[in-house]
Amino acid sequence: MRTRGWLLGAVLGAASTVSGLEAGPPTKIHEAGRCALRGHCGKQGFFGSDLPCPDNGLAEKPDTALRDKIVGICGEDWQETDVCCTSEQVDSLASNLQKASNIISACPACKKNFYDLFCTFTCSPDQSLFVNVTKIEPKNDKFLVTELDQLISKEYGTGFFDSCKDVKFGATGGKAMDLVGGGAKNYTQMLKFLGDKKPFLGSPFQINFPIPNDTFTGMKPILGDPKPCNSTDKRYKCACVDCPGSCPTLPELHVEEECH
Repeated sequence: MRTRGWLLGAVLGAASTVSGLEAGPPTKIHEAGRCALRGHCGKQGFFGSDLPCPDNGLAEKPDTALRDKIVGICGEDWQETDVCCTSEQVDSLASNLQKASNIISACPACKKNFYDLFCTFTCSPDQSLFVNVTKIEPKNDKFLVTELDQLISKEYGTGFFDSCKDVKFGATGGKAMDLVGGGAKNYTQMLKFLGDKKPFLGSPFQINFPIPNDTFTGMKPILGDPKPCNSTDKRYKCACVDCPGSCPTLPELHVEEECH
C-alpha cells in the first residue's frame, strides 16, 4: 500500500505512548466500518484552524444531537448510518459549507455534489476505504493530521466538475468556479484547488487526490452517482443560465428560398 510522504520525524520512538498511536503508518487498516481520522486535536499555529486527529478505530453510532446535526447539513441519507466524525467537526463542516453555498446555491446539483464530497470525507463510516493519512505531527500529547490522500473516481470527479463549471455567481456576474475551484478547467484542477493547504482561505491541511490504482491496497473510491445539472429530478435541476444542458432545444429553422 502506498504510504508516500508519511513522516513522524523524531517522534517515531514515542509514538506508541502518545494517544495510543503506534509507530508506523497512521492508517494501518483499510476496511468498511473503519475511520482514518476523527475529532480535533489542536492547531499548528495561533491563527490556524483546528486539525483532525488520526484515528483508525471503528465508526460509531452518533447520539441524537449529533445525528440531527449531520442530517440537517448532509441530508436524509445519514439518518441511520454510523459515523467517523464528532460534533466539533460537524460544526466546522457546517461553517465551511455555508461559505460555499453562498456561491453555488443557484445550482442544486452542484451544491449537492459539493456537500456530498465533504460530508462523506468528514463523516463516512467507511472513511478508511478512501482516506489514507500520510503525514502527522505531534502537538502536546496528541498528533495532528497534516496531510492525507483521498480517492475520488474519475466518474465522480468529472460529474461533479461538470455540474458546477457553468454556474454563475450573481454578486460578480462571473463563474462560481473561479471562486470555489480557482478557475479550474477540469476536475483534477478543481480537486487540487480544494485540497491544497492554504492558510485562512483554504484547507487547513493538505489533501491530495491521487488517481485511484492498484497500489492503494484495500482502498477504493466510494462516492458515485454525481447529480448532473440537467437532472430529470427537479430537486437538482439547474436553470439554463447555470447549465447549458438545461436549456430548451429550439426547433430547427427552415428557410424557404424564393425565386425573383
